[in-house]
Amino acid sequence: MYKHPVQTATLPNLAGTHLPPVKLLIDANYQSAVDCGVRAAQAFFNEDEAVSLHAHLPACIIT
Repeated sequence: MYKHPVQTATLPNLAGTHLPPVKLLIDANYQSAVDCGVRAAQAFFNEDEAVSLHAHLPACIIT
């Protein structure tokens, strides 16, 4: 059975900076990996504003 970590990693709340961060079901020891993933995603989407997350996700689905 999966045991939830005591302290979890977080993401900034995309609904607004004034809101609390979103808790993830990932151990807090991996927060640096989560932060790197966020920065990589931001860099990817900042390169070309024509490529939105909604446009990119369907292309990533593996069937």
